[in-house]
Amino acid sequence: MRAKVIITFSVALAIANVVYFASLALSQRIQPPKPNPLIISGLSSRHYSSSCGFISKHPIQTITITKPNANFYFKVTGGGEPTLLIRGPKGQSFCIPADGGNGGQIEVSGLWEQGDYNLFVGNRQSGIFSFTLSINER
Repeated sequence: MRAKVIITFSVALAIANVVYFASLALSQRIQPPKPNPLIISGLSSRHYSSSCGFISKHPIQTITITKPNANFYFKVTGGGEPTLLIRGPKGQSFCIPADGGNGGQIEVSGLWEQGDYNLFVGNRQSGIFSFTLSINER
């Protein structure tokens, strides 16, 4: 019985490490997204509980907007109850939860000022869920 518990714990720890290091590897700086749209698939993390659900401590993507009033569109689809946290260049944070009537999908568009934006994909449910993030400059 003890061996089974140790093996189960070891497997769970290995999976958690893969998810954590995969989120680090996915984080990259782009300006503007190439190709357009840029599509990123991954697994949400439960490393950090925030007002925007369970998110990774590290952004899944960083984009640098180099021109004023750039028109960007972000879309997230995934299991559970996905969230999108955007941290802007002046320290402002925007948390966008999935609309329950929209099938676990988030869509955000608008004009964004110049600067670096850190993107985090999380989930309101504790667990690991697959997601797809699409970033499109219009």
